[in-house]
Parts: sequence; structure tokens; C-alpha cells
Amino acid sequence: MRRLLIQVARVEATISYSELASSIQTAYIHHRNPRFMRLLVEISDEDKQHNRPSLATLVVSKATGRPGEGFFIGVESDQREMYWQRRFDEICDYWQNHDEDN
Repeated sequence: MRRLLIQVARVEATISYSELASSIQTAYIHHRNPRFMRLLVEISDEDKQHNRPSLATLVVSKATGRPGEGFFIGVESDQREMYWQRRFDEICDYWQNHDEDN
């Protein structure tokens, strides 16, 4: 999952929750399964530990093209678009300039 998200960042794109879930080849997991969200949280936690922007920024709803409500906890509703765009730019820039080992 992490490698795929890095590839998505490098081409400055997003991926839907369902597309990401279906790309997992080691096991079937539905994108609404709490375990799927736990994987995203673990990736975000690892990014935070290594002072990297969160790859979870790239995972979006097909309906809105933006991350789910959990991504915006603590962000005022009128600031969400700007907040997401800033995080999106940060993650894409980071992975265009770093190797996967960083």
C-alpha cells in the first residue's frame, strides 16, 4: 500500500479508497472495513515518526475527490480545501525529491 501511495504522490495524483483497497493483492479488504482505515492510520503514524507528510492525504472519496472527515479533524470547515491542497502539495513535493528509504 505504501509503495503504491508513493507512486501516486510522484505523479501528483490521488487514489480513491476503493481503488486503493482493490490494489492490495495479499488479501481482500473492503475500503469501508475498519482494518483498511487502520492501515492508513499506521502509514500516517509512520510518516509522522519520520517527519514526512502523510501519504493518507492522497486517498480520497470518489464522490468528493477529497479525503474523508477523519482527515480534517480539528480543521474548520471553511479551511478544509486550503488545508487539503497544502498537504497535497507537500506530499507530492516530498516524494518527487526523496527515495522510498527516506
